[in-house]
Amino acid sequence: MTPRLLIMAGGTGGHIYPGLAVADELQKRGWQIAWLGTRDGMESKIVPENGYPIYFLKIFGLRGKSLKKNIIFPFFFFISLCQSIKIIFQLKPNVVLSMGGYVAFPGAAIAAIKNIPVVVHEQNSVAGLTNRLLSIIASKTLVAFPEALPNSIHTGNPVRKTIEFDDDVEMRLKNRVGPLRILVVGGSLGADILNKVVPESLGLISLTERPKVIHQSGSHKLRELIGRYAQFQVRAECLEFISNIGEMYRKVDLIICRAGAMTLAEIAVVGVASILVPFPYAVDDHQKKNALFLVNSGAALLIEQENLSPELLSNTLKKIDRKKVLEMALKARSAGVLGSASLVADICEQENKRET
Repeated sequence: MTPRLLIMAGGTGGHIYPGLAVADELQKRGWQIAWLGTRDGMESKIVPENGYPIYFLKIFGLRGKSLKKNIIFPFFFFISLCQSIKIIFQLKPNVVLSMGGYVAFPGAAIAAIKNIPVVVHEQNSVAGLTNRLLSIIASKTLVAFPEALPNSIHTGNPVRKTIEFDDDVEMRLKNRVGPLRILVVGGSLGADILNKVVPESLGLISLTERPKVIHQSGSHKLRELIGRYAQFQVRAECLEFISNIGEMYRKVDLIICRAGAMTLAEIAVVGVASILVPFPYAVDDHQKKNALFLVNSGAALLIEQENLSPELLSNTLKKIDRKKVLEMALKARSAGVLGSASLVADICEQENKRET
């Protein structure tokens, strides 16, 4: 009989994309995959685009909501439990996998009541509320960062095969010459602080020392970014989006970026040096704590947003040479977990066999 996995994840790409990596791996092994999400989350578009059926719950998170939303939350939570009972009865999953986000709680709770194995995977160094609660009832708890949750297995973050492949970092970097090539990314929406500071910082570096730059502006910010580079007489390749991000990681010597869990997982498995500027308003300051994992490994440098200035960034860039880039890249690769999606898939299969 074909085994079935129900993935529960939603809200942000940081929950969705590692789930898709596991889905791809288990589908190759003959599993049927279904997804539980919300109509308002990114998953409602991304999951069907990747070929997986998705079922929706009527639920919302509590954090930062109005008094009115908090009052009506129990009603919607009850509805989501009823919907989860119906969906799980219909799909009869052998295993459910929570990748986080509030949508995961009702389905996992019902699955646990029905003695269906619940596997929890936490992507960040600071676990979200849903996964903290679900780890109590989970049959297996998996973490991307050691010690994010108690009694857990360190698997790293699942990364899709278009990004992860085991090339030789030293061979890739050791024969490069000339100015460093840097990549600036702030996510799909861009990062205004990077769009503002990086062009000016490069303008403070002499032409003979200045790195070449590829800069992702984010949605609807390309024209403004091009103007910013022109203002400081810096030549740059500015792009609104980068579709082939895995290939781009391998083209560059250094990345300047935020510290989301999936970005760090990708640059670690590829093996790229980085300067990390954590988003300071992330829940529980988890981006800074994510960043420290690579920083403490010698794989990255940390600049907090409140300290970021053109002068500080330009001085930091001047101190990074090709020897330093190679050293940091090798340490990044050592900190990454290659084959994380396979590890998570293995554990899902083990839980299925344990129940049969």
